[in-house]
Amino acid sequence: MADNVLNRLTDDWKGLREIVVYGFGKVAQRNIGKLYRDFTIKYIVDNGADKADQQYQGIPIQPFADVKDKIAQYKIIVCTSSLAYASIQKDLQSIGVKEYEDYVRLEDFMPEWYWKYRGEVVISQMSSSITSKCTLNCRDCNVFMPYYKEHYESTADEVMRDMDLLFQRVDYLTSYFVFGGEPLLNNQLPEMLSRLYEKYHDRIGYMQIITNGTVLPSDELLDACKRCDVKIRLSDYTKQVPYQKRLQDVKEKLDQSGVDCRWEYMRHGSRCVFPKRKSRLPKRRKMRKNICWPARKDVTW
Repeated sequence: MADNVLNRLTDDWKGLREIVVYGFGKVAQRNIGKLYRDFTIKYIVDNGADKADQQYQGIPIQPFADVKDKIAQYKIIVCTSSLAYASIQKDLQSIGVKEYEDYVRLEDFMPEWYWKYRGEVVISQMSSSITSKCTLNCRDCNVFMPYYKEHYESTADEVMRDMDLLFQRVDYLTSYFVFGGEPLLNNQLPEMLSRLYEKYHDRIGYMQIITNGTVLPSDELLDACKRCDVKIRLSDYTKQVPYQKRLQDVKEKLDQSGVDCRWEYMRHGSRCVFPKRKSRLPKRRKMRKNICWPARKDVTW
């Protein structure tokens, strides 16, 4: 398996200096800091109307139609979700470029290129579940929290022990997510963030807490998030559970604090993880296979 994962890029990727970044959504924004430090980014491509007139470090974000005649001469790193990748492949193939020869997905590029040409182990994503306790009781919870007979809660010392072990073998972690259960129920969360940032801020590109927005964040936690540049993602389950007032209170406090907060509306609820019916259509089954992650995956390339 290692041969398949680490030998897909053609040999001319070896002296890579200049790149094109295709996509400027969540995936790109979590990873572009390292790409910007290590390479010269010639173009950033994104077809989203909301990206018009935006730029990153002075590099304008442009739609594919405006740059398609200019980007084929560079290696292209595609920074998108699995679902969006298929349509981007069609764009790139229309200008005659080939996968692994001219363009590659970020999650394939990072482990292979850095290992082969810099001797560095780079992990794209890792998550820590710091408590099994939760304020919700979702039957189809994708991490099975309601089915724990004995709940656990990690201490700051335990998290640091795990991260110390990780960084004995890993050079750089692009994204680190803290979740639960409901992570804000763990009173040691501010200490965890502070200690992680103090020791490993130069080896972790992006940190985010994932919360369901039922617990009002403490001032201590918000101070730690601002000091350590930690983002918060609110997963909105109000379609299934009526807690709109509390969620709005949480959002208002986050807005007032200045902490970077993203709101994700869980329109399908937890059943998107365990669909009741299997699709009979081969095309849809194939798409689901491409975009669905395992129910629990603590380390991903």
